[in-house]
Amino acid sequence: MQFLYLRTCLLFVLVGFCTTKLCTRLKKLSYTQMVPKTVTITYKTWVLGKTKNRIDLRYFPETKYRYETEYYCCLGYEGSAFNCKPVCGAGCPSNGYCSAPDQCSCNYGYSGADCSPICHSCGKHSYCQSPAVCQCNTGFSRTDTSDDCLPQCIQSCGDHSFCAAPDTCECELGYERSVPEAACLPVCVSSCGANSYCMAPNLCECHEGYKEEDGACRPICESGCGLNSSCVKPGECQCDEGYTSSEEGSCQPICSQGCPEHSSCSRPGECQCDEGYTSSEEGSCQPICSQGCSEHSSCMSPELCACSPGYVQNKENLCEPHCPKGCSDYARCVAPDVCECYPGYERSQAEQKCQPTCSQGCPNGACFAPEVCACNPGYLMGPNNNCEPQCSQSCVHGNCIAPDLCECEPGHRFAPDSRHVCEPICEPACQLGTCLAPQICICHLGHEPMGPMSSGLEHVCKPSCSTNCVNGTCLAPDECSCNAGYVPADGANTNVCKPNCSRGCSNGDCVAPELCQCYPGYESTAAGCQLQLETTTDWMTTTVATTEQQPQQLLQQPWKNCSIGCRCWHMLTDVAQTAIKCINICRDAYDQPCLELGQCRCVEPTGQLLCPAADGQPEQRLVCQVQDAARARDPGEAALNAEQTKASAVKWPAILAWCLGSCILLLVLVVASHVYSKHRRQKALAQQVDGLSIVNFVHDS
Repeated sequence: MQFLYLRTCLLFVLVGFCTTKLCTRLKKLSYTQMVPKTVTITYKTWVLGKTKNRIDLRYFPETKYRYETEYYCCLGYEGSAFNCKPVCGAGCPSNGYCSAPDQCSCNYGYSGADCSPICHSCGKHSYCQSPAVCQCNTGFSRTDTSDDCLPQCIQSCGDHSFCAAPDTCECELGYERSVPEAACLPVCVSSCGANSYCMAPNLCECHEGYKEEDGACRPICESGCGLNSSCVKPGECQCDEGYTSSEEGSCQPICSQGCPEHSSCSRPGECQCDEGYTSSEEGSCQPICSQGCSEHSSCMSPELCACSPGYVQNKENLCEPHCPKGCSDYARCVAPDVCECYPGYERSQAEQKCQPTCSQGCPNGACFAPEVCACNPGYLMGPNNNCEPQCSQSCVHGNCIAPDLCECEPGHRFAPDSRHVCEPICEPACQLGTCLAPQICICHLGHEPMGPMSSGLEHVCKPSCSTNCVNGTCLAPDECSCNAGYVPADGANTNVCKPNCSRGCSNGDCVAPELCQCYPGYESTAAGCQLQLETTTDWMTTTVATTEQQPQQLLQQPWKNCSIGCRCWHMLTDVAQTAIKCINICRDAYDQPCLELGQCRCVEPTGQLLCPAADGQPEQRLVCQVQDAARARDPGEAALNAEQTKASAVKWPAILAWCLGSCILLLVLVVASHVYSKHRRQKALAQQVDGLSIVNFVHDS
């Protein structure tokens, strides 16, 4: 772990802590950790050789994972993590480089949009050729790189003149020519004083034996007059006022009152402290320590500090308190012979030693360092800095409340023969279903809930048939059983059952168990449906007469276009109209708006239906466009199909409600699974971080 720490620190130094160049991400790494586990060991006793078992604690390797920070170049940079370089898509000019993503900077010594060379100052008559390198213009040159470029004259210009332009000479400032081609002579605007002459422009020179001083020519004493004396004439010295000649021949100042210790008379009537001393308010001279003296010390002599009593000088030349008996661990000497615990530590009353303190306490652990707890065996540090118990086997639908001890979540209980796997509880128990969550049952394949939620029957499942059972009951998934008095319509398929008449229904239809309905023109007798004895003319007259009173009976007659076998009734509007629009026939409450055939009457000669219209309008005249001959021959079968359609229409809301409930339940289960998985991942990551902290602590210890 120390190597990992040093490597991380080195990486930060190399990249210069540049958070804009270097990005980080977590990388999952595996490592092996010894985990204690109990094992059963069988052995034989030396008495009678009996076999016994004992429980022993052994350590076994276990693979765990931790997350390590991985560094890589951020967007806009390329290269390795140790040398992330920015990328400029358009490129950079000459003498420039890419300093940031799509941002160019000039090399050292260049600037501007085109990175031109920079010269601090090229002077007159020159230009910047390269960084800090100036080149003179044509006709100019310099003798030194720090000088300006000067014009060149082929012929010499003479004394006190200069080449002002290429091959052009002029007198220096303060000089002038009396006539052209004459020498340049100095000019003094003001006249020179006594004992002097004009030697250079506005510069007067003293005569021999004199020198300029304070604007006048003073006499010169070749041997010198020494300090505090002056030359009164050439070769003759005299002490200044307030000074006297000493035995050594020097002029010394006169202090009539004398000077204190570490001082001397510097000028007449004035004392000055010696070097390294300064005058105090009392008038004495005190030593000077230019850097000052640290706390608990004082300046004893120039640039020499001494510690106060009870303090000693350390390697940093600081005065620190001295405790002759020394201080205990995690304590320091804060005053002479006075020890104090470090911050985060306090002195125990019993042993008088400094021990770490943890303000929140350390349940299931011990305070190892200030505000740092070390967990007991079987516990690991959790995300809230609390020692949490660890279970070697994950608690499924439960929480680890003690080492290797699980507690089920509310609504769950331990599965048989398990103390770490909890299963949901459904009371009462699910019938033909599986308890997927507390009080939530999921029916087995091919089954559906017997009742909606909160009905008390949501835990009971019944078999489901994809096709409605007509005149039957769904006994198993997609398996129908006919009701009493009914048989399969096609002899094998039990999804559609028809009434059974054991003696048959010749000249009629079996409309209910053991109930026949005779065709028109036939009457029911003990021997079955027999033909009526009326004449054909009388029967036709009677039939026509009763048609106006009993339209429903007429509709059941097997006449063309007036029978129930018509598959499409169409409103008669215009002979030229060719589009066919079938009218919806009423079969149940879901067919509205529809045509109620029981309110219509049959016009036998034309085979048309006359049906009443709303709001007093003329009757509607309908014709049959599509005739179903099979239905015309078997009205009972048509009625049976109508019943099937009605049963199917009534059942579809229940199917829709069951599908909606199943989708909601599936969504709840997906969300719960996602939350549980996220909780487990966070818990595992916290365990890995805590495990890494404990390993570092053990290694450092």
